Amino acid sequence: MLDSIADEDEEIALLEVNIWIAEQGLPEGEMLYEIVEVETGAAKALLDLAWPEGIQTRYSDPVALLLNEEIVTLELASAAGFRCFTDIATFRDYVEEEILAVDAIAAD
Repeated sequence: MLDSIADEDEEIALLEVNIWIAEQGLPEGEMLYEIVEVETGAAKALLDLAWPEGIQTRYSDPVALLLNEEIVTLELASAAGFRCFTDIATFRDYVEEEILAVDAIAAD
């Protein structure tokens, strides 16, 4: 079973994350990214918002923001190599601390 964005509030929250990401000078994530079965090409899972090549393209791990998803979706995303976040605050902390290195810059 493929999950999708639950409702309009969730969609708005994901769009706001993309706006915030763009304001940081980073590439927007892909909404409803499909993880596909290699052999058949069939979709196995839909990720709410994903950066399949990393937020820093090819320099960071693939990342997915999954809101209100079933555990099987998290497992499939993790198995596909995605670093998964299930809430916006933790995702933003990751971006600020590991991608933007805000704390390191502020300390200098």
